Formats: sequence, structure tokens, C-alpha cells
Amino acid sequence: MKISPLGKAVFMYLAMPLVDVAVAQSLDGTDLETELKPGEAYLLFDSDVNRDGVSLKLDDKHVYFLKRGKTLHAYRIKAGRYQWESINVPDYELPFYLSLNKNSQWSFTIEERKVNYIGRVLVDSQRGINKVPVKIKNRSAMMLDDYRDVVSFLLERYVFVYGGADKDDFLRFYQNTLKQENQLAQP
Repeated sequence: MKISPLGKAVFMYLAMPLVDVAVAQSLDGTDLETELKPGEAYLLFDSDVNRDGVSLKLDDKHVYFLKRGKTLHAYRIKAGRYQWESINVPDYELPFYLSLNKNSQWSFTIEERKVNYIGRVLVDSQRGINKVPVKIKNRSAMMLDDYRDVVSFLLERYVFVYGGADKDDFLRFYQNTLKQENQLAQP
């Protein structure tokens, strides 16, 4: 019996109860397993959210709802430079909307025909009337370890890169170390 790559991802999701995997479709509804078209790439980010109702807005057409807990998000997207527009973190009757469009930490680059990890979105449960702790952090090496089995069907076909706002020299070093370990493990 042959198991599709998406089936493997679903199986790994069931084996990892502490992590929700939102292996989703592309922004235009195309399945992740379909070969990338020219100009397309994969957007990958994870979130660790300690409250309900959080949404992250890319533009008027694309709003991502972030579930409470740890979640991996994978989407097909056109290559290019992007900027998150806003994040909404409601709390009972206290709405909280944070504009991100002038904060360079919330920008990212998507390289064509690659798996582009852009960071971990962190939303803390503690909040004040006018403040909610919201951050995006580069956790590319940790993500590669934590979710390697879940996204292996993508990593087998495409190069994994960090596309977040900061430069990531450690990821390249880490990937080279993994390659060397794999070569030593082969007979």
C-alpha cells in the first residue's frame, strides 16, 4: 500500500499530539502536493499562541487564523517580498489590533521554488489594556528538527531557506552539519 506524502504528514500529525499541523492549500486553493508552478514557492511558519481568536493579516484577501497552541502553517504563495499588515489579538471586550506594516521585523522574502520558513509567531497570554506581547522569532533550525517528518515531502523536492527579516548564518551551518552526519551514517 502506497501512502501519499500528505498522508504521511497526517500520520505524523496524529503522532505529535502537542502540535497542530495546518498543512493547508495554496492561497489560490491548489493542493500542496501539486508541483509548484513557475513563480511559486512554499511559505512555512509556525505559531505558539496562548489565547483564542488571534488572526494575522497579510492583505485584504489573506488572513490566517492562529489556533491556541503550537501550529505549523504551510501555504503555496507567489515568490516576492511581503509585509504582514496587522495582527488581531482580542480579549473578551478588549479588542487589540496591532499594525505591523511599518515594522521591518514582520517583513519576509519568498524565493521561487523553495520552502521558505519565515519564523515563529509568538503571542503571550498576558496582556494589558493597550499592550499584548506579540513577536516573530527565527527558529529555523528548531523548526527543521521539530517538523522534519511532517514536511519531509516538501523537503525532499525543494531547498529549505529562511526568508524572515533577519539574516540566518546558523541555518546554513546547521544544514551542512546534518549533511555531513548523513554522509557518515551511510555505509
